[in-house]
Amino acid sequence: MKPALSDPALRRRIEASRPGRRIFLSDFDGTLAPIVPDFLKARSGRGVEAGIAELEKAGWRVVLLTGRGLKDLRSRIRTKGLVCGGNHGWEWTGGMAFAPGQPSAQVKRSVRRSVRNAARLLRAKVGHIPGVQVEEKLYFAAVHYRLMPAFRSAEFERALLSARRDPGLAGLRWRAGKKIWELLSPVRWGKGEAARLLIRRFRPDLVVAAGDDTTDEEMFAAVGKKGVSVRVGRSERTRAGLYVERQTDMVRLMRLMASCGRLRPVRSRTSRPRTTRSGRRPSRGRSSR
Repeated sequence: MKPALSDPALRRRIEASRPGRRIFLSDFDGTLAPIVPDFLKARSGRGVEAGIAELEKAGWRVVLLTGRGLKDLRSRIRTKGLVCGGNHGWEWTGGMAFAPGQPSAQVKRSVRRSVRNAARLLRAKVGHIPGVQVEEKLYFAAVHYRLMPAFRSAEFERALLSARRDPGLAGLRWRAGKKIWELLSPVRWGKGEAARLLIRRFRPDLVVAAGDDTTDEEMFAAVGKKGVSVRVGRSERTRAGLYVERQTDMVRLMRLMASCGRLRPVRSRTSRPRTTRSGRRPSRGRSSR
């Protein structure tokens, strides 16, 4: 991995792209917001909203793609004018809500029902353990255990194993993240599919994707050669080619991207004025007879 803040190839790719045809595709928690012990208290990091404003002025389309629901996201960062994908891309704003290629309304209703049932079972299985929070989202359920005391770990693992063996959760998919377990529907739709949908919809010259967790790896894979992926925190097990050391470095990265992609005045392509053999420009008035 290379450091994003000093990578000349990133600068060149930004400068070669056209204003209005650039996308900054970012996760929220751990990327634009610092990780906090209680996920309910997360807020966008210092300088993040100003960095987003700079990107927009420089011709970037800013897209937030997060596991949080849209209503939840709006309470934590200014989203006016942005394209936002909540629940890992199951719900959208900014012209993406009716983009073709998404799961149908019928599929979405079915998934919401299964998630409600799953959240109820999870609360019964693990919700009694101190520091464990079961979150019911529209399209998946999550078990947060960042606040759990360390001495409760064995009890939590036993309860989680019991939940995974419960017939009521059969067919659902489990995914581990940073101090979180997500319980997903069998329908394969997440940040990877959402990123591909976004690229088909807007056909950008360049996509810069940023994230910090397991779910963002799907997004990095989907962006592929069409863009550049930046991970928060260096790792050998990632599809991202670039990294920043910490979440606070994301503001520096956004400012760098804005400065490389400043809107430049378009140079006129009209031909130079003709000159006579003597080097003088011909008169624009009527010629004398």
